[in-house]
Amino acid sequence: RRPRVERTHDSVDRDRAAASGSRRRRSGRRFSDEQKRRMQLVYLLHLRDLHRWRQIRRPETRLRQGTLEARWSPARPRLPWTEIAHGRQYGIFADSAERVREWVKSFGGKLRRFLRDGTLVADDLPNWMAADEEKWELPPRAEWPVPPA
Repeated sequence: RRPRVERTHDSVDRDRAAASGSRRRRSGRRFSDEQKRRMQLVYLLHLRDLHRWRQIRRPETRLRQGTLEARWSPARPRLPWTEIAHGRQYGIFADSAERVREWVKSFGGKLRRFLRDGTLVADDLPNWMAADEEKWELPPRAEWPVPPA
């Protein structure tokens, strides 16, 4: 038997909800403008630290179980996400460090994209910012220093 109506009530309701533009809210509260501003500031301060690190870093080698390994010295500065999300000194007071991390990473991605395509011209940002800083690699093996004996 065919139903008397062409469409079920559920499908009509779904279409009406989609047409009204109402979307389900994501879990967790949204960040306020002030929180976003502070997170941007944290990221820009981190860029300053990265810039300084790029100037002083050098490859350091060591022998480990008979193989030569290299790493940057000093270690690359990292952002303390839990402290940023909940610490009093930052004043962000987010519900989870993971959401702060996601937002800051997406902000960094947008910033790099705008620098690359010329939408944003920022003289105060170093030129390496247009590249993704996660991809910084050690110099070729031939340029590694000899490990101390």
